[in-house]
Order: sequence, then structure tokens, then C-alpha cells
Amino acid sequence: MDILMIEAVTAELQEKLAGSRIDKIFQPEADILILRLWNGRENLRLLLSPAQRFPRLHLSEQSFPNPAAPPRFCQLLRARLSRLQRIALVPNERIVHLHCSGPGGEAYLLAVELVGRRSNLVLVDGDGFIVDLWKREKQESAARILLPGQPYQLPAPRLLTPLSEVHELPEDRGAPDEVARWLFRTLTPMSSFVAAELAAGLQQGRSLSKLVEEIIIRRGERDYAPTVGRLEGAPFISAFPVHFVELEDVRHFTSPSEAAEYYFQLAMGEAGELGEKRQLLQRVARQLARINARIEKIRQEERRLAEGEGLREKGELLLANLYRISAGMHQIQVEDYYRDPPQPLTINLDPRLSAAQNAEQYFRRYKKGRRGAGHIARRLQESQQERDWLESVQHALEQAQEAVDVTAVRHELEEAGLLASQGRLGKRPVTDPRSRVRSAVSPGGYRIFWGRNNRTNDYVTRELAAPQDWWFHAQGMPGCHLVLKVRNRGEEIPDEDMLFAAALAAGYSKGSAAGKVEVMVARAADVRKPKGAPAGLVSVQAFTTLRVEPKKMLE
Repeated sequence: MDILMIEAVTAELQEKLAGSRIDKIFQPEADILILRLWNGRENLRLLLSPAQRFPRLHLSEQSFPNPAAPPRFCQLLRARLSRLQRIALVPNERIVHLHCSGPGGEAYLLAVELVGRRSNLVLVDGDGFIVDLWKREKQESAARILLPGQPYQLPAPRLLTPLSEVHELPEDRGAPDEVARWLFRTLTPMSSFVAAELAAGLQQGRSLSKLVEEIIIRRGERDYAPTVGRLEGAPFISAFPVHFVELEDVRHFTSPSEAAEYYFQLAMGEAGELGEKRQLLQRVARQLARINARIEKIRQEERRLAEGEGLREKGELLLANLYRISAGMHQIQVEDYYRDPPQPLTINLDPRLSAAQNAEQYFRRYKKGRRGAGHIARRLQESQQERDWLESVQHALEQAQEAVDVTAVRHELEEAGLLASQGRLGKRPVTDPRSRVRSAVSPGGYRIFWGRNNRTNDYVTRELAAPQDWWFHAQGMPGCHLVLKVRNRGEEIPDEDMLFAAALAAGYSKGSAAGKVEVMVARAADVRKPKGAPAGLVSVQAFTTLRVEPKKMLE
């Protein structure tokens, strides 16, 4: 989040939140703090995050769980802060000051420092002394000590030229990268993306001084036009319109906070940094490796069991050749009449046993193996079922774009006993699956619903679907459960609508990047959940398939 975008968000926060009452403060994730505020017209949520890789500050429309036990810093803020008086950006710094008051009118400053790996939240009292910090770390330097009880000081100012003091800029059309680098290292406030945009405008014949003057005017008038898109495949965000840099998937927003939230969901989701997404993906991957190793071991036992039929045959052959076996023999060669044509077969013998005892020993080994067959089959089925469930959990995590969806998966893993419950954050409330169901309307006007994870898939299949509705799922791979609602019992659904629903089912599956995907199509009445099966796993009694190109809805 560059300094110009922080400036745009700060202006929006000052307009919407100045003077707001702080109703609740809670910490839903390790690096997220939520302030719920009432501004006299509506309830708003302010998200603060001092995460090292994606520090941010913006209003949020997301729903976050409120843990029962607040961590240390969160508990301190609850006790000290009751009203947010004003919000201000420190000039030329990525530091936002939230000026607050306490229950008795005491003055407090909550400094939100969005400075990469050194990002932090600092609570300062009315005398300018630090009460406490989000992260207590070693001091950066003797000139700036961030510890409780010490005076709060801003970082030393950088020796850059403020945009407001720029009167003339060189118009030499050098290499765009060099021009952008010079702008970024010389002017403030300036971001690497805006610098690249200015350099591209210079290359296309625009005056650099004029372009900078336009930014100055827009900043002065707070005429922001937040934009999110992709630059060379990577997500980007800009507080101003983009005219010269070539972009993809561009989206325009009227609210800087809405743009920031969309951008961070996109960037963090792709980087695996959404909430605990990366850590959970690693845990699931390790568990999948264990399950696959277990399945391979069971299959080896299964192969050895298949060889057990040969033990029975050897016992029979020994009984047929008792007259040829003498005491002390180690092996005998017989005609194997179980083969067509018969072939010579060498059978090992225990020289301590009689011929009949050797045959009986082969029969005992055969019977022992047969007794284990049921156990092996049961273990294999259970392990394959667990692998299917873990793969669906993995897919849900990969697709998660909001923290609440990551939290839902964590809760599922906790219930399965694969994760210990995080006691320091208290018991996590379960998100209502109805609130996380996706929906669309087919070309013919039929309503379509599908899940984001195992819990919402269960809800769609077991509660939302009526027996006559159509059910879709990508064949042989993790994916959503999708239901097309039938308007009238027995009606024929047009092919266009069925193909549309199948394409969505493919788009929200593991095969979303494939050219074509086979999708199972069944009546909901033919979809059953086996007794004791994990969330999201079902059996389908009868189905057909459609081969379609995956499709996703624009969100």
C-alpha cells in the first residue's frame, strides 16, 4: 500500500469516521485488528494490520469472528479508547495517526505505522509517552526507541523533495525505468507505480511537469480515482487514474477503502498470505503426504494378499504329491495343474515337518491372509476417503479470498483433530454457511447456488437442494457442489442453462485452468451423504456427464 494510496484512504477515513464512537475492538487473526465504530449514521469496521508483507489500513465490508479472549494489546485498547476524534497522515510518511479519547476524556494517539517489516501499532498517551506497542522489538536505532515508557518519536525525515515544492522537472525522454527510478528516489509523496505511470506519459510525449502538476491538483482537491488491476500479471493498486501504463483486468472504485480491500484480497490470496492460508496449506500438504504414504503401504499389503491364493494352491499341490515327499526335504518340484497348460513349480518345504504338515502350514498362511482381507479393504476405503476430504480442504484454501473463509477451514481442521484450537484467541464462532454460498442466474433465469468450502457444499447439497433439482460436480477432482433450482417439477431444462451450470461447476473446481472438464450431472435425489462421512463428501447413485469449458463469475 503506497503512500499516495494511504493518503487517499486517510482522507476517506477522516470524512467518515471523525468523531465516531468506538463500540468494539477485537483481533480475529494474528495480524489483524478491527475497530467497530458508530459515526451517528451507520456502523463501520476499520481494519488495521501491521503485517510485515501486507501492512494495511482501510474500512472493511468483511465479516470477522470475534474471539472470546482478546490478546494483550487488543485488551489494552479496549480499556483505553472510547472515541476516534480525527485521522491524519504524517506528511511524507506511511504513518497514520488516529487521535482518540478515553472513557474519561483522556487523549490518546494510536500510531499506525505501515512501513514493511517494521510495521507496528503504537499507543501513545496525552503526554507523548508510549503506553505499549503491538510488536515489542529491539530498538531500530539510538535515535528512535520504541518501548513502553519512552517518548514517541517519528522516524528521521527522508531527504526528498516534496511534490508541492516542484516547479520544473527535466523533460529528457530517457529510458522509462531510469526516469521512474529517479522520480521515486527524488520526490515525495511518490510510489513506484505512479512513477512508472509518469515515465510512460513522458515517453508518449506528455510534459512531465504537467503530469506532476495534475497529481498535485488532484491531491489538493482530494479527487481520487482508485484503480485496481494487473501489471505484467501482478496485482497493483493506484489512487489515481491510469492512462499510459498497459494494464489488464482493470477495475475502478469510488471508495479508496473498497479498492484497498479488493486489492489485498487479490494480492494476499495469490501469495498465500490470506490470514493463516499459507500455514494451513502447508499443514494440509504434509497430512496429504502422510495419507498417500499410508495408502501405498496398504496397497502393498493388498498385493501380498493377492499372492495368498497361491498359498492355497501350493497346499493342494502338496496334498496331491504326498507320496513323493520324504522327511528332511527342503523343496519339491511338481506339475502346477492350475496353469493351462500345466507348468513345473518348485515349492519350498520345512524339513522339520511331514508332508501333510507342510501342506497344512500353507493352508494356515492362506486363511490368515484371508482374515486380514476385510481389514485391509476397510483401511483402504477410510484412507481414500480421508484423502478425498483433505484434497477438498486444500482446494477450499486455494480458492479462499476472504479471511472468514480461511477461518472456516481452520475450524473444520480443528474439529477433525488435525489442528489444536488456538486458546489465546478463544473459541472461534462458526460462520453460518448460508452467508458464504455463491449464487448466479442462468441465461434462462434459473437460480444457481454453489459452495465455497466443505461446509457450504454440505449446506447446498443437503439443505438447499430439493429432490427434483439438478446437482453438478467436476468429476474425479475437488470442487464445489452446485445446484440448479428447478422451477416446476418435471420441466425440461434447456441445454444452454445446463451447460452454463456445468461450466460454473468446472470453473470452481481443481480443473478451473483446464481447457475442458468432465462434470457430473445428477438429480439431487440421487446424491447421498454416507453415514459418518466428513463434510463435503457424498455418493452419487446415478449421473451423466457434460464436457465443458470452465467458467467463473466476475466477483
